[in-house]
Amino acid sequence: MTSNAPQPRTKSFAVVSGKGGSGKTLIAAAIAAACADVGLETLLVDADFGTGGLTYYLGFSAFTGARAGLSEFFLGEEETPSIAKPTSDAVRNHPWIERVGLLPVGSHRLIDKKGTPILSEQIREVISLASPRFQVIIFDCRGGIDDHSLTVCKSVDDIVLVAETDAASIQATQYLVNILSDAGLKKNVAGFILNKVMDDPSSLANAARSLFNAEHLGSVPFDITTTREFIKGNVIPISSMFCRHVFKATSNLLPELHDFEKIKTLSSEEYGSITLRDPSIRFGGFFVGALSLYIPAVVFTLPAAIKNISQQNLTYVVVFIYVMLVLGALSDTIKKSIGNSMLFYRRSFQQLFMNRRR
Repeated sequence: MTSNAPQPRTKSFAVVSGKGGSGKTLIAAAIAAACADVGLETLLVDADFGTGGLTYYLGFSAFTGARAGLSEFFLGEEETPSIAKPTSDAVRNHPWIERVGLLPVGSHRLIDKKGTPILSEQIREVISLASPRFQVIIFDCRGGIDDHSLTVCKSVDDIVLVAETDAASIQATQYLVNILSDAGLKKNVAGFILNKVMDDPSSLANAARSLFNAEHLGSVPFDITTTREFIKGNVIPISSMFCRHVFKATSNLLPELHDFEKIKTLSSEEYGSITLRDPSIRFGGFFVGALSLYIPAVVFTLPAAIKNISQQNLTYVVVFIYVMLVLGALSDTIKKSIGNSMLFYRRSFQQLFMNRRR
């Protein structure tokens, strides 16, 4: 029996920023990860005809077949948008990515070279063609508003702003909001995300609410590990500090994401503890420090349990342990190896917890 119940309408978003370098592309990818993680079929569209950052990022290892794309479709060289599927390795390492498709930017230089305008009808056609398969479509636009990005914003349901905490980014975002308002799109702005935060964001978030006249969705801390993985072209684990904060920041964009509101994130005061130091080295240092207190205490209790250990041999053991601990404390390589192991187990437990929660 065929159900006559109406199917849920595909929801479309544009992720935009007032200037380049705000981390907009990575946030767009993280929003897609959040949607896919709750079971929504999600399409990421690279609409940055200037740099094609999303294509170069995800096309490096996760979607290696990403060639022709949005540009070829707009130029009439492709009848339908060429949507790339994730590689088997990417799915094995990140199961949620199986529910993500990528529409790469394609030969975006042809768009600029020919001065080809992008029409709202074309963007809506992309959405229409993708709707039968995808429940969520996310457009990653160019950093800094241009005609192409403005056209995308006119064609989607909601707009998500991404701003850094420096004065230039805040001013550029305010200019972007003014452009969107002049185009009659102010009502479509779902809110803004502060990215790369390294201090208590409370006062800036309150000021930005007034400047942008928009909702503060959340603040995302600067995560050095995520930055390194992005530079390498690696998919960011959804258990990372970066993804957890993006998930919570976007928990109100869709009903399916509401449970992410419960994710544990940094309090306002804890942002001040963010460091550029590799967290694996920091975790390894904590572990070595704990061992330096715990192991000698255990060793000194051994004579009571094992009568044949001489005091001299016990001293040798303690000295050896302390030498090893000192070497570990002085070596970033050793601390990093220990820290990587600890972080691996922590991520595994976090992923297990998230799976059980759902």
